[in-house]
Amino acid sequence: MRLTLFLLSLFLIQAQSSDLKAQKNFFSGEWYTYSTEFHTGVSTDNVNGNISINGLGEAKWIHSDGFYLSRLKTQYRGCAPTEKSISNYSSFTLSLAIECANSDTVDTFNLTGFSVGNPFYLLGSTTRIKALKSHSDLDIKCYMGGGCILNSFNSFLRRRSNRTVVEDFLFIGSATNPNISIEEIRFTDQALEVLLLFNEIDQQYSGNLHSPGSDFAMYVRDASGNRYDLISQFGWTGSDKYGYGNMVIPADTEQHLLLFFEPATNFDSITNLSLIEGSCESGCWNFYDVRLKDKN
Repeated sequence: MRLTLFLLSLFLIQAQSSDLKAQKNFFSGEWYTYSTEFHTGVSTDNVNGNISINGLGEAKWIHSDGFYLSRLKTQYRGCAPTEKSISNYSSFTLSLAIECANSDTVDTFNLTGFSVGNPFYLLGSTTRIKALKSHSDLDIKCYMGGGCILNSFNSFLRRRSNRTVVEDFLFIGSATNPNISIEEIRFTDQALEVLLLFNEIDQQYSGNLHSPGSDFAMYVRDASGNRYDLISQFGWTGSDKYGYGNMVIPADTEQHLLLFFEPATNFDSITNLSLIEGSCESGCWNFYDVRLKDKN
């Protein structure tokens, strides 16, 4: 137990040295944790829970029914995980810990993540540790040797969606590449997200994703003429900085690409949009007249 508190103290000391203004701009707000890297649909089947962080860095880690902490809260009556959250974060990393105790047992859940689609996507790892508070066999081997780790699993954090339209409710007027499809469009406070799927083909495919600010960068335009420029991406591992540039997709392989565009303040009224690849003239990834219909 003392070692656990010591490690958490180190995390908090490190957090105090980081720039609060940068932290506030980056992490403040709501994040949802998923069990799959790319999810589609509004179903919460793979939602582990959500994280809410205010401007002061105070975090609440709230979990959905069926998740470990929900069972923990039922087992240990009076244990309120959201009241025991400890958090810290730097410009692009996040660390949360929740601890619940009953008698001489301690269950601790740690979530550590780092941003990869800056600043809209976090890859994380959640670890569950069970230890004994008062027994003499609780030593450094328990932690350094992994003897106290019960299980660990990946976590994928994305911003809370104000509106999500999935593939079955997207109607494409025309597209320039039949091997690319749109699986999902999400509207958050921070970005307009478009999830593309490069389908399996019998030969390798070489593509180029141009970085934001270039003449060839992708953008979205809605039916009212509003333009939303590309600001970030996740999933493309090209040869240039931040994963942009040329990338080869092997034959018979699927590839997801999550594109982040400037946020749409009128997200609830957008019924039609187009995805355009800048000044592209051939081999483009354009989608025209994409009609959005929300699931009833």
